[in-house]
Amino acid sequence: SALPFRSQAVSEGLQTQGMAFSNERVLLVHGFDPTVTGTVSHEFTHLLVAEAAGKAYAQVPSWLNEGLAEYGNVDPTDDYEAALRYGIFTRRIKPLWYLSSFGGTPEDIIIAYGQARSVVQYMLDTYGPDRMAALFPVLQRTLNIDQALLEVYGMDQFGLDSAWRKFMGLEPLPSPEELESQLDETTESPDSESSGAEESSGDTEGATGAADEATSMPGPTPGAEGQPAGAEGDDGQESEGGLNSPGCSAPASGSGNVSIGLGMLLLLSTPLGLVALPRLRRRWPFR
Repeated sequence: SALPFRSQAVSEGLQTQGMAFSNERVLLVHGFDPTVTGTVSHEFTHLLVAEAAGKAYAQVPSWLNEGLAEYGNVDPTDDYEAALRYGIFTRRIKPLWYLSSFGGTPEDIIIAYGQARSVVQYMLDTYGPDRMAALFPVLQRTLNIDQALLEVYGMDQFGLDSAWRKFMGLEPLPSPEELESQLDETTESPDSESSGAEESSGDTEGATGAADEATSMPGPTPGAEGQPAGAEGDDGQESEGGLNSPGCSAPASGSGNVSIGLGMLLLLSTPLGLVALPRLRRRWPFR
C-alpha cells in the first residue's frame, strides 16, 4: 500500500485513493474519483521509486517516497501547499528524520505530505534531477538514507532539513541529539515542560518549539477547514468542501463511503469469484 498502516482514529478520517504494489508492479486506483489522473500518476511514481531503489526500497523514507510521488503527479492541486502553510502557521512541521513514515492525526499526515512535496521540490530545483537519480544507487549500496544523502548531497537528513527550513524562511532545528535531549528533559522535568510551552508561543521556531512539533498536537482550530484530502475536521464539515488531493488518501465523506467501500470489496473479490465459478458449475445439481 502507498499508505502505511495507521490507527483506527486516523483511518476514520482518511480514505485510500490508490495503492501501489511494487513487487507485482500493479496499481489499484479508485477510478470514480475526479482526480483519478493525478492519483494514477502519483501511484505510478511509487512503482518507479521502487524500481530505482531495488533492494533498498524499505530504506526509502516516506518523505522521499511520497515527495517524489507528488512531484510525478501530472494533475496536482494546491491542497498540499495549503496543508504546508497550515502546518507552518500552527507549528506542526516535524523534523525530516521523524518522517520515515507518516502517522498521527489526519491533519498531521496531510501536513507531512505537503512538507515532503516541498522538500523534494527544493532538492530538485536546487541540485537538479541528476543528483536525485544518483541517490538511489548509493542508497542500494549503503542501505542508509543519511549516508546516501551525505555522499550525494553533502548533508544528511538534518542538514537537508536545515537547508530547506532556511529556504522557507524558518529557523533551523537543533541537531537530532540535542533535540532528543530536550525531549528527555521535558519528559523528566515539569519545570522544563512549562518553560518549553512558553518558548513555543514565540513567532519563530526555536529549539523547544521543535520538540513540541515532534511530540504534541494542538487542538482543533477554525483553520482546519482549509485542509486538503484526508484532513477531516472534528465537526465533519471538512468533507462538504469536496477537497480531494490526488494522492494516496482523501477524506471520508458521509454515506458515500459505504458505496465506495462496497465497490472496492466487489473489485477485490472479483478474482476469487472467477476462480470459484468453475467449481460451482461442476457442482451445480441441475446440470
